[in-house]
Amino acid sequence: MRQSAMEFHTGGIKYRGDSAVEIVRTLERDAFDYPYRGGTLWQFLLWSLLKQIPDGIPLSELGLSERLNEETLALGYLFLCEQYGLGKVSGIAERV
Repeated sequence: MRQSAMEFHTGGIKYRGDSAVEIVRTLERDAFDYPYRGGTLWQFLLWSLLKQIPDGIPLSELGLSERLNEETLALGYLFLCEQYGLGKVSGIAERV
């Protein structure tokens, strides 16, 4: 079985990809003020969360460990954004 493409809706834009990493990398490309283009996924996630929620999440609770694989980090980031009203994740439970 192959997992269907997932979607992330934010700021009136729908991002679609075969993985959370693909969606997050597209978000990175669209972040015009992101200064570390081409860096690690972890760098973008941390930068993005601190920019969007500077006082809302204590750093100790972010759980952005460099030991996690990129897909786990990216999916956790998308769900955290959803939890804080910054977007909506859909389509990940569908199977073909």
